[in-house]
Parts: sequence; C-alpha cells; structure tokens
Amino acid sequence: MRWQTKWRMSEHLPGNRRIPSSLIKESMDLIKKEEWSPKQISGYLKLQGKEISHEKIYQLIRSDESGELASHCRHRMKYRRHKSSSAPA
Repeated sequence: MRWQTKWRMSEHLPGNRRIPSSLIKESMDLIKKEEWSPKQISGYLKLQGKEISHEKIYQLIRSDESGELASHCRHRMKYRRHKSSSAPA
C-alpha cells in the first residue's frame, strides 16, 4: 500500500512527466514547417490543451544530432559570449 502512494505521488512531480511522442512530433513539425520559436510552440499547444515547456523543446533541439532542428530556429541555437574588456592598468 505504501509503495502505491509513493508511485502516485511520483507521477505528479514536475521532473517525472513523460511527454507523449505525438506531442514531441507535433512540436518538431512546427519548428520545421512554421519555423516558430519554442515559446510560440509552447503557447500554441497550451491553447489546444496540451502542455510542453519551452525549455523541454530547447532540450529536444539541442539533442538533435543532425542539426536540422537548430537550422530552423531563428538564432540557429548560437550562444554568444560577451568579450570581457581587459583594460591595461
């Protein structure tokens, strides 16, 4: 009985959510065809009653080995670092 309670509780923790493959496929199609940002996709799917966070979509883009999904993002998943100014003393 105790393990059943723990099992039910673990389903409700944020880190333990499993995203259906149909939802992942739909969000990847929106990136490829519509070239929407992950925030736009997350908001659009939320209006349809489906939930996926924009961070999860970014994780899926980063895990894509072919790089195709990143090429459809507006910023191409580039991360910029500011150069630190080294002023002489």
